[in-house]
Amino acid sequence: SRTRQCTHARMKMGKQRYAIRRRILVQTAGAEVYEVAAASGAATLIAEGHYTGEAWALATNPADSELFATAGDDATVRVWSVSADKLARKAALDAPVRCLAWAPDGATLLAGLGGNVSGARHPKDGTFVLLDVATLRVRAEGRDSRHWIRCAAFSPTGDAFALGSSDQKVYIY
Repeated sequence: SRTRQCTHARMKMGKQRYAIRRRILVQTAGAEVYEVAAASGAATLIAEGHYTGEAWALATNPADSELFATAGDDATVRVWSVSADKLARKAALDAPVRCLAWAPDGATLLAGLGGNVSGARHPKDGTFVLLDVATLRVRAEGRDSRHWIRCAAFSPTGDAFALGSSDQKVYIY
């Protein structure tokens, strides 16, 4: 493959001016886009997203409308900032994530795990994790089902939660 260096130029197009800067955009297999300065090689992450299979879960923070979370087959949970229009933080889990639910106070995120992009059983099918939203570290993990967790919800007070599983059962904690 060849590498081309961008040259600095100004092109006049109508009444607008466009600057071509000495920068290169690079997209990775992990769905990240970096802007790389040609002269220094300094790289800045400018965009990223889920990169394997499908995005399965989307949940808004009930205590902070500034944040929402997504998750999916790539086994990541991502918390996004609405005003900054970018990823705020990300956690890599060890299984695909099928559902998310925020605790009413917005401090905890519940993720239901299971499945595999190939359709095969996954060792973590039926597992759930409770994540600390500030750090996305796992606070607790549990498993009573051996099938995908398909839906999750907290009680209005946040002192209990329920999980719906592919085994056609509802688990209440």
